[in-house]
Amino acid sequence: MKNPMLLLTIAITLVFVVGCDTKDDNPVTATETAVRFTTTNNVKTVPTYFSFETGAVTDSAGAWDIRMSYSYMVVDTSMPAIKYPYIALNAARGVTAKIVDGSEFSLVNAATVAGLSTDAAGSSVIGMNCLNYDGTTHRLNPYANRTFVVQYGTSKRVKFKMISYYNETGTSGFMTIDYVKY
Repeated sequence: MKNPMLLLTIAITLVFVVGCDTKDDNPVTATETAVRFTTTNNVKTVPTYFSFETGAVTDSAGAWDIRMSYSYMVVDTSMPAIKYPYIALNAARGVTAKIVDGSEFSLVNAATVAGLSTDAAGSSVIGMNCLNYDGTTHRLNPYANRTFVVQYGTSKRVKFKMISYYNETGTSGFMTIDYVKY
């Protein structure tokens, strides 16, 4: 009787050892860690030139990728134009972008987004489409599920989303973004 029990023990052990697959068909991907950046200057008075390469502000002659500033928006021709937040691409350096709507930021894979383009005379990829005016609160807020994909340098990609247009005291003109490099 000892032999059948030994055979049964060996058989069960083999089933578990051979039956266990070390390959994971649904691997868990690492959670992306976004970097937060807030302008230190009020973009309504001083533009901010930002480099995704360095993750820092640079000057207008430097290697910037996006410029956070304002433009004038005419809502009603009988009223004066208003200052509205504006994000420009450094077209001279070949920076391209695309707005991706309808997906959560964490689900957008910047590496696979196609159809990026650059700013041209009279046309902006992001421009004033960075924030949404809420007529009820009279505040500028990020669009829900809007991600900006930017290609800079030699085919490097980043995605970013707007977090706020207000600093911690509630003063407007201080843009905050979260971005993830690819």
